[in-house]
Order: sequence, then structure tokens, then C-alpha cells
Amino acid sequence: MQLQTGHSETSAIFVEASENDHKSIERKSKDYSLTEVGYSVLLKAVQRLDFYTFENLKAYLPHLKSVHELLTSPDYLGTVKVEITGSPAQIANLKPEEKLYAALKVLEHVARIIASDRVEYKGTREFKPYMIKDIIKDKTLAFSIDEGDDKEFGKSMKDVGETKIHLDLDKREWFAFDDCFGTSEEKYLVKFVDKRYDDLKKKYSDVYLIRNDRTFKLYKFDDGTAVEPDFVLYLIGKKKNWTMYYQVFIEPKGGHLLKQDEWKEKFLMQLRNEAALEQLWDDRRYAVWGLPFFNEHDRMPEFEEAFKELPIMGDE
Repeated sequence: MQLQTGHSETSAIFVEASENDHKSIERKSKDYSLTEVGYSVLLKAVQRLDFYTFENLKAYLPHLKSVHELLTSPDYLGTVKVEITGSPAQIANLKPEEKLYAALKVLEHVARIIASDRVEYKGTREFKPYMIKDIIKDKTLAFSIDEGDDKEFGKSMKDVGETKIHLDLDKREWFAFDDCFGTSEEKYLVKFVDKRYDDLKKKYSDVYLIRNDRTFKLYKFDDGTAVEPDFVLYLIGKKKNWTMYYQVFIEPKGGHLLKQDEWKEKFLMQLRNEAALEQLWDDRRYAVWGLPFFNEHDRMPEFEEAFKELPIMGDE
């Protein structure tokens, strides 16, 4: 998350030190990082401002772990700079009361921004590795069958008596779960992968489709809005001395939501070129991709074209 104060990170929030020497007309300005005034000074400043109770801050910044994080982390105020103006002697050696004055002025300004609608969020482009077993866990799901517009939701895909979009998932080792109770578009996607599984196995040594049932989120790069892709297609390709791992995020979408959720599709399409992955081993490589929305009736040409572009092992 990126907290901005109406200026860029390198811009100054202007605070003028008190001037005691009225005879001197020479003035000088210097940029200080807010953290340079000292954590003890910053802590004293927040203690004087009612806005900075941790309970109040959490109402505006739900991911904040502590006041210390707010004041020192580069994700919050750690990169804020303050321009101090005064006599050369003052600027060279700020007194404790001048540091406190500067800190108070900055924090008062920041408090007004946080309390307003001008707080801006940004999602990082960096993806960090986690073990699948630490993210995907067994869970019990509850469904209300036949509620809403999609009458497939909550029906077992394995039960031919329940759904016309039937598939015996007990015999599909590539599907990571025992069954699929999703919407019609989600079931059609599973069947789509089933039809192309043999072709995928010619390109990759391992193929797995995993349902993301509120297990993890991605965050838009420009404003940090959360996105929960419904599926991840894991593709693993092995070469002689190294292995390539692809994570392909897929979102089946009902026709009535294609236009409304277009922003999600645009974000998924950004992943291929803009995501930055932490590469930890010399003999392994990782990549993330996003595909256009999957819709059986309205978007198949676009989806199939993008699906064909999935790299043959060794292309990248």
C-alpha cells in the first residue's frame, strides 16, 4: 500500500522553523526525511494528536500493524520528506523543540489527508513465493441451491442427475478438488480444460487446475483494489537443467457481468508483462499470466486465442 500526501514521495511538506535571530536575513532550506527527526520525537508528536490512536488509525488503514509501522515503514510515512527553512545555524543543528514542531506540522497535515477521501492505494507488482499447502487448505463449503440467476450454482458436477454440465472429476487427477459446485461458467471452464488436457500434457510435465474459493487475492497495480480470480492453472515444464512454473489466473464470468467487471479483466491481462517475480533458485523460473474472461457463449474466440498463446515450454 502506498500512502501519499498530495505530493510525490520526493516532494517536501513545507515547515518553517521558528526564527529567533531577527537581525539575520540569510535563510537556508534543507530536506529532511521525517524519520530523521528521531522516532522518540515522532512518538511524542503522535501522543499530542488525538487522531493517531491505533484504534482510530485502523479504521482508515486496516492493514496497519502498529503506530511504529506507520511512522517508519516506506509503505506509509517512512519516505516522507520535510523541507525546513531557517537560518544556516538552525538548519545545521535543529533543536529538539524545532524537530517536534516540524513533526507536528507534518502529522497534522497527514491526518487531514487520511481522514479525507484523498488516501490513495497502490498494489505492488512484486509476487512472492508461498507453498501451495500453506495457501490451499481443506474447507467446508455451504451452498444455497437454485438461489440467484445461475441455477447451476451449488450442484455437484459429478452427479449427472443434478447437472447437464457433467464430468466425472474422480478420474481427473489434474483437478485439485473432489468436485465442482460452481456456476455454469465455472463448470464450463473445467470441461474446457478437460478437453485440452492431452494437448497441455504434450507441452508441460504437470498440469493442475485449482479453484480459488476466497483463499487468496491479487491487488490491482494502480489502486490496490482486490481481485479474486476463480481459478489458477498451474503448468510445470521441465528441461534438462531447469524447471519453469507458470501460474495462469482465470476468471469465468457470466454474461451480465462482462461489462461491469471489465476492469478486472484488464488487470489480469497486465500480469504477463508487468508482474515482477522473486526468482529464488538458479534451476527454477516462475511466471504469472492472466487470461481474458471465460464465457462459454459470448467470449470463447477471445479466450481460445489467448489460451493458444500460453508458452510452449522453453519459449521464455
